[in-house]
Amino acid sequence: AKSVPCKAYAIVYHKLALLRVATMTVWLTVDQILFILKQFPVDDFARVNALVVLHARCFDLDNFHAIFPHLEPPEQVELLHRLGWLNTLNPVHPDRIYVLDLRWWDH
Repeated sequence: AKSVPCKAYAIVYHKLALLRVATMTVWLTVDQILFILKQFPVDDFARVNALVVLHARCFDLDNFHAIFPHLEPPEQVELLHRLGWLNTLNPVHPDRIYVLDLRWWDH
């Protein structure tokens, strides 16, 4: 079965490209990233795609754990898959639900 993207996929894809270009020279806080994140739809992991772009431009990665409560559970799993546990885990704030696949070394 072939999955069909949402109707706004082309618009979201264009906005993600604009986001990538617009954030090449700036650094963002987690609060600013959350504001940008809320502008994207939940469909087709658009918010996860935006977070992958914005993670590289975040200068307070110590607070990146504050983004996870704003994501749906499938989005959280996808973000962890794309960025990896070591890029998203904050040992100072370890309280959360963990889905670990122990077949992989970094889980």
